[in-house]
Amino acid sequence: MARYVLFLLFCLAAPAVQASQADELCTTLQQKYGVASPACAGAQPIDARLRAIPAEAIESHIFFTQGGSRLNPAAKAQLEVLAAVLQTPPMDRACLQLVGHSDTVGDEGANLRLAQRRADTVAEFLRGQLSGANRIEAVFSEGEARPLDGQPGAAAVNRRVEIQARTCPFLQGSIQPGL
Repeated sequence: MARYVLFLLFCLAAPAVQASQADELCTTLQQKYGVASPACAGAQPIDARLRAIPAEAIESHIFFTQGGSRLNPAAKAQLEVLAAVLQTPPMDRACLQLVGHSDTVGDEGANLRLAQRRADTVAEFLRGQLSGANRIEAVFSEGEARPLDGQPGAAAVNRRVEIQARTCPFLQGSIQPGL
């Protein structure tokens, strides 16, 4: 399952990887899962603020603006693709944990609350997209406590929600309607 999660999240990051890689990943996403990402239509080179970030970090995070907890169009498209892939085998047995993070700019308590709002925003969006809302097992905030590896606490890339996936213990096979 972990291999699928990494592949899945790498595919979702198509707009954030080099264009040639994105084209290949978009093709694989379509062939393997039958899901076409709106982001695949216009894959662009990596965003300047993400250049120094390892691909694994880009793959499993939704990034936010300073002080913001709203999803921008790219984040919504990324989450729509994630929801679609989560409806296909073997990902239809995955549960998510959403962890909100912030940079270190401002008050620590305010950053903890902002990071929780970010995680709640992602959770609300995904619950509206998934057939089983209980597949989101946990939504919580770590605030500014855990910046991305190698990044200073004030770095913009720390304004994020981390998406962790694992096999749901309560799901046997595919999602059943009404779960």
